[in-house]
Amino acid sequence: MIPVLNTTEKDKQVDELSPEFISRFKEANSLDYKIYDYCLEKFNKL
Repeated sequence: MIPVLNTTEKDKQVDELSPEFISRFKEANSLDYKIYDYCLEKFNKL
């Protein structure tokens, strides 16, 4: 087994974001989300 090095605990700040903030963030970055979704769809068809 290969040892796992240089790890950190997951940052809990994401859990503290309000739904309103997440919604505004997604709206402000909608093109990025569309590109990501498109690429993910293409990747899953392989």
